[in-house]
Amino acid sequence: MNFKSSSFYFLLTSLVIPVLLIAGYIIYKDNFQKLPVLGPVKTVKGKSEIITTPEWTFTDQNNEQFSSSQVKDDIQVLNFFFTSCPSICPTMNKNVQKVQQVFIDNENLQFVSITVDPDRDTPEKLKDYEEVYSLNHKQWHFLTGDKNKIYLMARKGYNLMASDADGDAADFIHSQQVLLIDPNQKIRGIYDGTEEKDMGDLVKDINKLQKELKRKG
Repeated sequence: MNFKSSSFYFLLTSLVIPVLLIAGYIIYKDNFQKLPVLGPVKTVKGKSEIITTPEWTFTDQNNEQFSSSQVKDDIQVLNFFFTSCPSICPTMNKNVQKVQQVFIDNENLQFVSITVDPDRDTPEKLKDYEEVYSLNHKQWHFLTGDKNKIYLMARKGYNLMASDADGDAADFIHSQQVLLIDPNQKIRGIYDGTEEKDMGDLVKDINKLQKELKRKG
């Protein structure tokens, strides 16, 4: 092998090998790397473990009881909002709508939006809100209920907007966080619902979580 061919071979391998390594990492990250498990931590027998999200029962936009048990076997996209919100909520739920559009026929993915203003957000108001935002009414559930229960659940169960507030009457949650929850009731991702990039990441992570669950199944 002469000098020129040796130099060409060296140049070729120095370029190709890094490209292959990068491509391999991208394929691994997108198809095999698991999403992290997030959320509040508790100690069990001296070991720390991330707790599951809480069980709940509220009233949906059809004025019917709807509970966490009805979506426990599905991937969930969950957020908190209120219908009269003039700022972040319309942007957030418009972005959630775009995510729903991507997975419009996926029966194993459910969207849950819980009002933080239940005194005013009656089932009738939620029904009107659903008509504006939801593209598949069987897939997106808008819920209302007892304010203290909602706030305590949001603060303690979903670790939403961590603060000293405890869900009493003077407390008010106003958050753009959107949560990705797996069928084991673990939080697998937290996203800024007002940011299109974050919601694009949510779409990617839903696909990644589906692949993870398929491998386990």
